Amino acid sequence: DLRLLCVSHKHSDHISGMAQILIKRQAALEHSAQTLENQEGDEIEGAGYRYNCGVCGASFTYQSSLDLHHKACHPRAPPMKLKVKTSATEQRRPVTKPILVVGPFWLKAWLRELEGLEDLSYFFIDCAELTNPTNPLCDRIRKEVGADLRSVLVEHSFPSYGAVLNVENFKLVYSGDTRPCQELVRVGKGASLLIHEATHADDMRDKAISDRHCTVAEAVDVATRMEAEYTILTHFSSRFEKLVPDLTVYGEKAKSMACAVDSMEVESDRLHLLPAISSRMCEELTKEYGDAVEAD
Repeated sequence: DLRLLCVSHKHSDHISGMAQILIKRQAALEHSAQTLENQEGDEIEGAGYRYNCGVCGASFTYQSSLDLHHKACHPRAPPMKLKVKTSATEQRRPVTKPILVVGPFWLKAWLRELEGLEDLSYFFIDCAELTNPTNPLCDRIRKEVGADLRSVLVEHSFPSYGAVLNVENFKLVYSGDTRPCQELVRVGKGASLLIHEATHADDMRDKAISDRHCTVAEAVDVATRMEAEYTILTHFSSRFEKLVPDLTVYGEKAKSMACAVDSMEVESDRLHLLPAISSRMCEELTKEYGDAVEAD
């Protein structure tokens, strides 16, 4: 059950899939609740629970008895929703908790428009509220998700936010899109894992500045100053000569770093394996797909 969804900023490559995530989650929860309700109906039939006729209120122990009653006594009445006369069923039925959606202020209006088309269950929290760790909304997230979440205003289109998530003894930092951000370094200090954008190659620093992104070298420097245990770089421009950059050129600074590829999944207890295979992965991807196409 997905309980928390964070959105960093308004650009389409960061929000285009969000609607489907919310819609599919809602459909999955409703299907799960209906399946459990049907299973409960099978299990409790004949066990002292009562089935009420929706037309006249007559009560029966078995659903089959109610079906016969309805056909005999109310043949012209439309099918009525059955009511199981028991509190035990309601107690066992899963509660569909709203997902917590954290994002910039504009996302609230976007969600309301989507809600006009789809039935959704969510609770919106403005990222600005989570820049202050004493905000009561931080307590709500801690209670419902079991983690501490802090938003950090970063240097990209306004407003854009990074995220710092603490789960037990694991500290995850996500940069979103940004220039090197000292506040993110400060709040994320000692991260277990830093996921940081590295949009441009090092020879395109002027482009990175104008677009408010980072070069690979700048992202490596942020990770070093943050003292992150492990770092995964992502959000690479198609202007790279290779599909993913070669981190070996950064020497010791990059010994605990790796590059992300689409659909990659990494378990937290296997992060130590990722840097060792990052350069090899770069080589194999280049062999398989060739160099990236130079962007216009």
